[in-house]
Amino acid sequence: MAILKLPVSLFLIIFCFSNVKAWFEYCAGGGIITVSSADCPFGVLFRNQQDLGNCYYPQGGDHKSDVCKDESEIEDTGKIQFIDVGDSDEEGPDSNSYSQDTCKDENDEDPAPEKCTGDYTRIDKSNTIYDNGGSEDDEYMKEENATGVERANVDVRNQTLRLFLYMSDLLIDENDNLPVLRLVNLIKKSFEVLRKHCNIRYVSETFSKEIEKAFLFLLRESDLKHVIDIDVHEFSKINDVLDKCLRGMPPYPFYLIGNVCKQSSKIQSIVKTWPHPSKTMGQNKTHALQPPNEFNFKWGKYDLPIDATWSVMDFTHGMCYGTFKDAMNSHHLYEQALQRLFTTELMFRWAKPVRLIQEYFWDHIFRSYTDTSMKNMDACIQAAYLGSPYLHRLSRPMVKQTPIKRRKRQADLSSNAWCLKTEEEKEAAFKQVKSTCAN
Repeated sequence: MAILKLPVSLFLIIFCFSNVKAWFEYCAGGGIITVSSADCPFGVLFRNQQDLGNCYYPQGGDHKSDVCKDESEIEDTGKIQFIDVGDSDEEGPDSNSYSQDTCKDENDEDPAPEKCTGDYTRIDKSNTIYDNGGSEDDEYMKEENATGVERANVDVRNQTLRLFLYMSDLLIDENDNLPVLRLVNLIKKSFEVLRKHCNIRYVSETFSKEIEKAFLFLLRESDLKHVIDIDVHEFSKINDVLDKCLRGMPPYPFYLIGNVCKQSSKIQSIVKTWPHPSKTMGQNKTHALQPPNEFNFKWGKYDLPIDATWSVMDFTHGMCYGTFKDAMNSHHLYEQALQRLFTTELMFRWAKPVRLIQEYFWDHIFRSYTDTSMKNMDACIQAAYLGSPYLHRLSRPMVKQTPIKRRKRQADLSSNAWCLKTEEEKEAAFKQVKSTCAN
């Protein structure tokens, strides 16, 4: 087992958990950072001090004290903090213990909150440092790093074969009876929104249902314990918006113009109804399709079922929050919640797609002309965002552009942290903490 080798000058934060499942969340650089007892049962060390002065959301309590005073009984230096998330047998945060939107100082009557509307980062062993962490698996990970990507690519290929068999009804999904997350219900309803508002002559019901089926299969093969389900209050808030979007017609609808054929139809332009200043009825205006850009699906760059599902999210976001403008102020809640479904395994697959000798084999799997269907879905997304208050569509999490300072901070959170999995790691860490406090 490797031993922690930490310079005594480090500023450390240690998250310590009870023996039952517990969670801790806080804001950092506008993003949400979360740690769970399931991921790091003996805490997390950060190379750089984290600012917890204005917000922290423990599950089951709000205990905060200093590790030197409470654990090491050494003079308080103010450099090291201990946060006890309290006892909880819940699977994750609930609406009474945390908030994703703002971080406020509990001692400040009129705080200037830090908006917590950015990326959602979950700290676990997979995105923290291995060689300095002290895990029993460290030496193994060092030896295997050179071939890790190759092994993962093999896993993706094998998974794709299982997917093909499953989509062809030749494989029984052993995970099909797993508990359904509220987030899964929301993504299913997002597919319903697509079928309601994007003409099925261009994006067929068969195609969207097959994509939905494939995505849920891949999701069930992921490590779902790393997916933090949305709480009941926020679920109801999003679900109400989607229900209204499904029941009603947009105030200014769009229409699609294109070549409609029996087997494949292609959108050529969009007709959008706009308000007329001197008439009670709206006026129609034709819009050409945008040229290909970074938002479009590209063969060989993105995995088809995962990218198509993200496109469904993108369409629902533009349609239900941009066109029905009474919900536009809560749009970030939908994006942040549904993004949790894109697990570490799905993110890897998303950016490392399997290349087939003939890409049209996907047509047989999804029983549609996939290339045309993806282009038509992109046209529907463009139509949904016409006239919306948003400057741009949803960016894929893997390529989201963020300010340089924030990008550096987020990199620190993942690459300069140690996830403590064993009692031995914790003991080694506290030995180092004691020497740090003494100095």
